[in-house]
Amino acid sequence: ARLPEVGIGQPWRRVLVPHTIPLPRLHRVLQIAMGWNERHLWEFRVRARRADPRTERVYGVPDPRWPTPWVRSARAVPLCALAPVEGAAVEYGYDLIDGWTH
Repeated sequence: ARLPEVGIGQPWRRVLVPHTIPLPRLHRVLQIAMGWNERHLWEFRVRARRADPRTERVYGVPDPRWPTPWVRSARAVPLCALAPVEGAAVEYGYDLIDGWTH
C-alpha cells in the first residue's frame, strides 16, 4: 500500500501486508507506519466505480455516540473484500473531524 499524506506535499510510506489482513489490523499497521497513536476514529472507503458515489462502501468502528448508519463494522472484514483486484483504490480516513485521508 502506498500512503501519500494528502495536502502535505509528497511524503509517503510503503507497507507490505497480506491481502487477507483484517481491516482493524491494517489500521494498526498504518498507525505504526505513520507514527500515529490511535487517538481518532478511522474508516476505509471504497467505490466499485470511482465516478459513482452510489457504489461507495464505508467500513470502520461505529461509534455509539455518533449516529453513522452508513458505516459497516470492519471487525471481520479482510482487505481483499474491499479491493478484490490488484490496483483497486481504497481510501483510509483517520481523524475524521479534521478529514485526514490517505
